[in-house]
Amino acid sequence: MKNKIFNTNTIRNQIYKDWVLHNQSRYAKSYSIFPIAVMTLLIFFDLFALDNPRPFLIIRAVSIVLLSINSVSVFFLLNKLKNDNQKYIATTISLMTTGVILITDYLIFSFYLKHNAFFSYFTGLLLITAFTTFLAYRLRRTQIYFSIFCTITGLLSFYSIEHVNFKIIYLITIFVSIFMSTYFRAEFVKTLENRYLSLKAIVPKRIAKYMITHNSPDIEGAFEGKNRFVVCLCSDWRNYQQILEQYPPEYITKVTEEFYDKVFAKLDEISPDGQYFPNWTADELFIVFYSESKEYDQKIVNESLLFAKALAGEIFLEVRYDFDVDLKYDIGMASGVGFLGVQGPKKLKKTTITSEAAGVSKRLETEAKELRKVDPTNANPVLLLDQTLYIASLEDKVFTSKEFQEINASTKNILGKRFYKIQNSYLDIFNIVKKIS
Repeated sequence: MKNKIFNTNTIRNQIYKDWVLHNQSRYAKSYSIFPIAVMTLLIFFDLFALDNPRPFLIIRAVSIVLLSINSVSVFFLLNKLKNDNQKYIATTISLMTTGVILITDYLIFSFYLKHNAFFSYFTGLLLITAFTTFLAYRLRRTQIYFSIFCTITGLLSFYSIEHVNFKIIYLITIFVSIFMSTYFRAEFVKTLENRYLSLKAIVPKRIAKYMITHNSPDIEGAFEGKNRFVVCLCSDWRNYQQILEQYPPEYITKVTEEFYDKVFAKLDEISPDGQYFPNWTADELFIVFYSESKEYDQKIVNESLLFAKALAGEIFLEVRYDFDVDLKYDIGMASGVGFLGVQGPKKLKKTTITSEAAGVSKRLETEAKELRKVDPTNANPVLLLDQTLYIASLEDKVFTSKEFQEINASTKNILGKRFYKIQNSYLDIFNIVKKIS
């Protein structure tokens, strides 16, 4: 069974890419300052360890100047640039510049200058190579570029047969560093993904993504409760208990997984920024589409209606026809202002809504159950909308007025109020095939 929404590689790539875009600048800032301090302190080592420190001091002085220019440049560019992609390019160049300067210095110190402290500087070369490669292990592209540079310079050093054994050790150090960096980066990306998936069960997708990419541990602060404009959608399978009695639990699990895979894949397609929070328990689905303010939000309304149309149409048909199950469900939708955010007991906080719209959407889903009895032969979902969503669906041309039927509700708490019903009349292949067989 094809699983779209939990495509692990896609989730990992998206989360990791966003994490790098938001965090590489932090690495570039610290990495541009630290080597300057180290190189400055090592001047004293050159003076005491070498018989003739002059060439080393000249190289270190030039390197310190270049590193200082690089450091000032990266701080200036990060303050000036607004685009994340531009910042990413600038920080990649800065990180590479720092690594190239350090490795070039110690290659020269180890293999190209004659002196009486070879082992000390060669050890420094190995440490810098391992440290620099491993320091960038979370930054895949930077680490790859740097590893390629180290490998090429290591191979070029073989033009001379002097210190061949040490040059081989240097290459081995490079390859071991690459392997270790690759392994730890893979583990780091898995950790990001697992934390993201865990957070998605507590807060909306957009908030979970923000918390991961910005290293924010404050769940409550990330999605603080406040009044927001919301559209609530409630859906319930009509014959879930009957289905459980007819089919093995393992088979029903497959049907349920397929159904929710399609639901969440369609949500991601319609609302890629993830400004919604879904909750489901077996046969019941509840989704809150929300705005950041109390004002009416046309974008949120349009996305919720497009999803409802898919849920009542293509998702229903695909699941019903893919499996030998007489699936039936109905949908209620209502809009308004609700208090939405992370709420609840201290140890069990999660995204919760307090809103009349949530209660109305549930009542409408119950009302749809009674309306289904009018035409029990039509298995297509009954979709009920409040007046605000009805008008928006016509203005946005999601539905046409001919598709709707005005009703007066008979369910408690919404008794006598006006709502709008739509039910497709797609040919029921399931029942046709069942009768023929």
